[in-house]
Amino acid sequence: MQLSDLREDFDERVHDIDEVISLIEMLGIAFSKMKREDTSIEEDVLSLQRKIDILKSTLHMLSYNLVECVTRGCIEAIYDHMHDNNVGYHDLIANLQKKTLNRIVIDYSNKIERLHMKIGGDILKKVISASFNVRKEFNGNITKSTIGDIKKRYGITIPDAPECRNGVDLDTLKDIRNDLAHGNTEFSKQGAKDPVNDVLARVKNVNEYMKLLITATEDYLINQGYLNSQCA
Repeated sequence: MQLSDLREDFDERVHDIDEVISLIEMLGIAFSKMKREDTSIEEDVLSLQRKIDILKSTLHMLSYNLVECVTRGCIEAIYDHMHDNNVGYHDLIANLQKKTLNRIVIDYSNKIERLHMKIGGDILKKVISASFNVRKEFNGNITKSTIGDIKKRYGITIPDAPECRNGVDLDTLKDIRNDLAHGNTEFSKQGAKDPVNDVLARVKNVNEYMKLLITATEDYLINQGYLNSQCA
């Protein structure tokens, strides 16, 4: 995964989100107008409100989808960058050396033949790629703490960003996504819990924070932040 490709993917997903926001705003105008009219039928008003609530839940799902895409893409980009630059185990910072060994121990316990097929006689170079398993990097429940763990593990630095609440909205987004994805609540009921402006602000904050993660990963790769001090 190249970060330039990830940025394009990010922009496409944000465009999808913006289209839904535009639809919500359009329906909101129609809803306000309908409520002001004495001739409005209550059933029609409720139906329009339900549509808006469903779209609010859809926004949460789209935003979380973007979160997983960006998080996975940034990690893949780091490993691809290490591979392209012929980085070996001995070149890595201590945290990544430990992570590599931990992953090998967990994933290849009692699977020596499979491990040997992956690394052959070039253990110093190939053990990194053999240890990479993006599905094990996070369990599908990405929160601010998850991003914090990734930053600490790899040595990535995201600057302070109070304008997007430093990613705290990821926690709420994850909970909403899980309730919707696992069928714990209906889209219309979940959407009805928050005013439109709160939902839009939450999604905007999350999207901006994920953009910061991409930028921070770009800086990390430029500086080859995965290298230990002897190789940097």
